[in-house]
Amino acid sequence: MSRLNKWMVICGLGVSCALIVALPVYAQVKRKCAMCKTESKEVMEKLQSGNMTLTKAIEAAEKRSSGFAITAFTERDEDKIVFAVYCVSGDRIVVVDVDENGKAGRVSEAEDMPGIHDDEAHRPKPSPAG
Repeated sequence: MSRLNKWMVICGLGVSCALIVALPVYAQVKRKCAMCKTESKEVMEKLQSGNMTLTKAIEAAEKRSSGFAITAFTERDEDKIVFAVYCVSGDRIVVVDVDENGKAGRVSEAEDMPGIHDDEAHRPKPSPAG
């Protein structure tokens, strides 16, 4: 067997091994995305049946916090949908919970902003050992 053929066989085996590892991971990610689509559709249908929208949730949260909404998420609490609306109110960032009927409830100070601390620049730096 020539040197080139051995090199091609080794490369082929390496690619095969990589595929054996990658395909199950890819399938799992694809399955999760299908779950997200299904759950998102269920949330949408539940909100539409009650005539609730993200816009109404934001309006209720801004009124309750006397602030300005900067981001919002839907969360499931058992069989209920809750909006977590993050608002800037004065010098604080607060989270206002708005139920699927548009009623603003609990207001609490946000400990962090989802999505903001995902990059390296916003992660707290470890203190130097001393």
